[in-house]
Order: sequence, then structure tokens, then C-alpha cells
Amino acid sequence: MRMQRVAICCAAMVTPLGHDVAAVLEKVRRGDNAFEEVPGLSSEGCRSSLAGRVDLDGIRPWLPSRRFLRLPPHDQIFAAVAQRCLTDAGLMGRRLEVDPDRLGLFLGTSRGPLDCVEAISTAISEGRPREVDPLKFQQTVLNAPLGHFSIQHKISGPCVTFSNGNVSAVGALDAAIASLGLGEIDFALVAGVDTLSPGYYRAMSDLRVLSPQDDSPEGSRPFAVDRNGAVVSEGAACVLLRRSEDLPASMENEVLRVTGVGFANDGGSYWGNAPDGQGFALAIREALREAAADGMGVATVWASAAGNMEADAAEAKGLEICFGDRLSSVAVWCPKASWGEMGSASVIASLGLVLEGHRRGDELTPPGWSPVDPIFESGRSTGAGVCDGSLVILNESSRGGLNAAVVLNLGSSGEGGE
Repeated sequence: MRMQRVAICCAAMVTPLGHDVAAVLEKVRRGDNAFEEVPGLSSEGCRSSLAGRVDLDGIRPWLPSRRFLRLPPHDQIFAAVAQRCLTDAGLMGRRLEVDPDRLGLFLGTSRGPLDCVEAISTAISEGRPREVDPLKFQQTVLNAPLGHFSIQHKISGPCVTFSNGNVSAVGALDAAIASLGLGEIDFALVAGVDTLSPGYYRAMSDLRVLSPQDDSPEGSRPFAVDRNGAVVSEGAACVLLRRSEDLPASMENEVLRVTGVGFANDGGSYWGNAPDGQGFALAIREALREAAADGMGVATVWASAAGNMEADAAEAKGLEICFGDRLSSVAVWCPKASWGEMGSASVIASLGLVLEGHRRGDELTPPGWSPVDPIFESGRSTGAGVCDGSLVILNESSRGGLNAAVVLNLGSSGEGGE
């Protein structure tokens, strides 16, 4: 029940679909995507050619100072969304306007600072160690983005980075909620960030993670019969958390309550999720248990599915285990069809879109996926939700059988929906 006292009150994001939260929501709602051929990532003999990239020039006005232009893209896009989120929340003017001891920074990253790691590794492996810039080593530290940002603003609260695949940002969210609940901080910035590099792109294509894995068209088609892998992308997203009792009355209907977080490891394999869907189901049930709720109050699910043959099928089975016959009245969003496999940024970006839709009073019914055929064994459509509940579930998964789920309450009371 500890999470019912925590609210999400602001969000910012940098995605392949753009940087404006409202505009990104509309594009996801329409089923748009931002995939394009990126010659700098693919190479001769690489099966894949599509990716989702962010516009670094477009975020420059968001950076805390020009000094951040010297940093790698991984650090820049985190600093941009963190600065924008604090500014939009009214906590950042010419300087930070809250007690720097009472603000915590929590980051999730799946891939880390790939550009720096690859540059150093390539120089050493090719026998050019003297060409390695010693200053690049500090950029290989996973906590470097938080370090730069906290030094800039003299933030002395917790600065913690998690890295265990796509679920990393859910771990960051859980830690932030715990820190708020213990009274260690008054505000928490929770972010997910992941960027692309040529080496990572080529490796994922060679491992047949990316689309196309067969002769059908390249693209991201979650839960589709003809899905053939993910389209990898990059991005960053950030949300601001506060304790509910600290919110002014005027914000009562302008926030989301996080009422449950659940984790599971299905023990499937080093590489993938267990095919029976039990890992997805367990994470959802743990999150609902913490929210003191059950599946009857769930209106929508924002899925982890990215077009992977095995993982999508496992998630579909997990949803059927959890919701049974009621799954036909649960609307399932597949945001990765629009922005791709964005690593740890995906789940935080989804939080931001749910917050935006909630503030606008939208029902957040997802786009229909026809002519994409659903793979649910029961034949239920993933786009036909009735949306008759007050709870939203966000799903995420990492290779190696890690699963995570977050329960959000769209109601004003912060109760579990039962």
C-alpha cells in the first residue's frame, strides 16, 4: 500500500516521434511510426536497415548549459529531458528552486553509453591504445549522466542508476517510490535513456533480434502473425514524482497515482522469456497485489511487445492467464509499433503518455491493429477494449526472463480500484 501515496505530476520525453508529449500521444494513437533507413547504423551485409533516431539538434535549447554539448548523446538526451521536466513542473528557473538535498535522481538504462564504450574498445582491439582519449573513460560509467546533471545543479539527494535490460527504468521507479515513502526526499526524477551505436545495431541484427528475420517486410508489428523482429530505436523520457499528501489541492485531478509495481524472473533462459507466459502473469499479479486490486479494474494494458516472435507470444499468454475471458474488454496498446524498441525509455515514455491522456480526459482507446492479426490463442482483438476500469498496467520485459509491471490509477482517490 506504500505506493498509493505517490503521484506522477509531470513528464518530458525525447523520442523518434518527436519531443512534445501531446504530439507523440497523437502519433501513437494514429499508429504512426518514425522508422527510417539509417546508413550510419547499418552496413553492407546487414539484414536490417530501419531504426528510430532522435533529433539531437532539436533538444539543444533544453540542455542546462552549452557545456553539455561536449557530452555523448546518451548524456545529452538525459540532461535535456530532466531539465525540461523540472522546468515544466515549475521547479527550475534560472536555478533549481527546491532544496537540492530533497531531490533524488533515478535512472534506468539497458544499453548504457555505447558510443564511448565502442570507441575505446575499437581503438584498443585495433592496436591503437594511445589514441584513446582518457576523458572518455569517465563517460563509460553508467551513472555519468546523473553525475553531470547533479553537479550542474548542485543536487545532493540520491543519484542511482539501474541497468538490467528494458526493465531497468521500472527498477528506478520502484527505488524512487521507496525513497519518497521513507521521507528521504520530497521530489524524485525518474528517467529511462538508451541510445544507438553502429556496433550495437549490427550485433542485434546479426543475432536476429531485429526485423526482418525472414523474407517479409521489415517493420515493427507487435502481436502480429507476420511479425519478424523488432525495430530498434533510441530515446529518453522522464517523470517527476511527489508524495500525494504534498500536492496542492489544485493538482488533485492532474496527476497519476502509482499504486503497484511487480517484478518476476521466469527462469526461461539466459536469452529469452519462458514461452508459457507465467513470468508476465506473475509480474502483473504482484503489481495488482501491491495495488490491492485485481484484474476487474483494469481498463488498458500498455504492452511490452515489440514484434519478437517468442516474447510477444509469451506476453499474450501471460495476459490471457491474468484476465481470462475479461481480456476482450481490456484495451491493449502497443507503443513500440510506433517508436520501436527504445530500451529503458519505453516504459517511462508510456507513463508520460498516460499522464497526458489522463489530463485531457481521454479514454485512451488504442488504435485498431487490423489488418494485423492478433496472436492471442482465444482470438481476442488487441484493439477492442471497452475501457470500463480505472487502472492502467504497463508491461516491460528484459532478455533473460525478467518481467516487470506497473499499475497506475486514473481515479482521484488513489485507491486500488476495487
